[in-house]
Amino acid sequence: GEGGDGGMGGDADPDMGVDVDAGAFDLGPPPDADSDGIPDDADNCPDDANVDQLDSDNDGQGDACDPPEVMDDRDSDGVTDALDNCPDDANPDQADADLNGIGDACQDENDVDTDGDGVNDANDNCPFVPNANQADADMNDVGDACDAGGVMDTDGDGLNDEIDNCPAIPNPGQLNSDADALGDACDNCPEADNQADINDDGIGDACAQAMGGDRDGDGVLDADDNCPDLPNEDQSDADLDGRGDACQAGMGDLDGDGIADLDDNCPGVASFNISDVDQDGVGDVCDNCPQDANVDQDDADDDGRGDACDPDALDPDNDGLDSVVDNCPDVFNPDQTDVDQNAVGDACQAFFVDSDGDGHPDYRDECKFPDPTGDFEDCAEVNEQDADADGVSNGVDNCHLVANPDQDADCEVNVDGDGIANEADNCPAVPNADQAEAEPGLGEVCAVAN
Repeated sequence: GEGGDGGMGGDADPDMGVDVDAGAFDLGPPPDADSDGIPDDADNCPDDANVDQLDSDNDGQGDACDPPEVMDDRDSDGVTDALDNCPDDANPDQADADLNGIGDACQDENDVDTDGDGVNDANDNCPFVPNANQADADMNDVGDACDAGGVMDTDGDGLNDEIDNCPAIPNPGQLNSDADALGDACDNCPEADNQADINDDGIGDACAQAMGGDRDGDGVLDADDNCPDLPNEDQSDADLDGRGDACQAGMGDLDGDGIADLDDNCPGVASFNISDVDQDGVGDVCDNCPQDANVDQDDADDDGRGDACDPDALDPDNDGLDSVVDNCPDVFNPDQTDVDQNAVGDACQAFFVDSDGDGHPDYRDECKFPDPTGDFEDCAEVNEQDADADGVSNGVDNCHLVANPDQDADCEVNVDGDGIANEADNCPAVPNADQAEAEPGLGEVCAVAN
């Protein structure tokens, strides 16, 4: 052909004498006999689909094509028989105390040889220390390897105290992680050869330091200590702010405002404002009278405003009169009646009390208890009562208003100072030495007052 290329437009094959176009041939994907997406040359089971490529026994051949005897798991413990140290007894943990290749689950206890000296533990006179000769010089059934001259075994772990790395704590395995003189069972820091324990908390300093240390030696590691530089074993924290009371003056900061209670003029109210306008020692933010000094913070009517600045506090009996002018400030008496004109309202004086409400004040009422008719016809019954509760009825009591069970009280009291005892005075609360009567038993001055 023309051009010496045979008209193929490709490269000439020196062997064939023809041109070959490499792009004219599609070789396709690599072989995958089991169609599991893994090329045969990389598939550990090329003829059996096994996308997971599991190979439990690590023999290079996938589980999917391993012989049944290799993949069997007779005891269904998840470990194939080929790898199971006890194929007929389920033991997923494959425990093998004596490391003899036979799992503990299928090894009779009489066959266990913990120390590997060829003598089963059941017959070994020193089961944790190799002593194939079982020498026992003193014939005490404890092998010489475990028995130095018959010295006792305090912890009863089968090891003589002289060779036991924890003679007071049973530890037949004698595990000693840090290879010091003490077994882990009695080592205060099994990870480090250091028994120093400055605070006697049972945790070696080397381990305590690794765990964060305990600077104050209170037994609480710094990482967990709410006051790491001052001993406070109880970790008390009254204000629950995460800082131990030992680190906070005055039991800390109860309101959590960052101001220590001893310096806070409002320790129960969180505030950075410590102003005290009235300088009474109570901060303005919690002072019920911030403009009027009132250290006691009294608030008689519990309305949140201190008495020192509460208008209502000036009239505690709510009778419309301020205490400064009220002749009986604690007892409601808007009429301010004061028969004896002694500046003390009748409402505050027992002699002007009308116990039975019949219109006759007790001091001149023959019946000191309710007599709605006012005609005293029931006085006999009333007199059987005991007005002063002294155990003596009104009718025979020598002092009706003064309790004196022995009847020896001085009833000759002269309240109005007119020289006439109250019991005989026809107006005991108002001076009237002449005892002029408006009517029998009632002095004129009292009649006018009423």
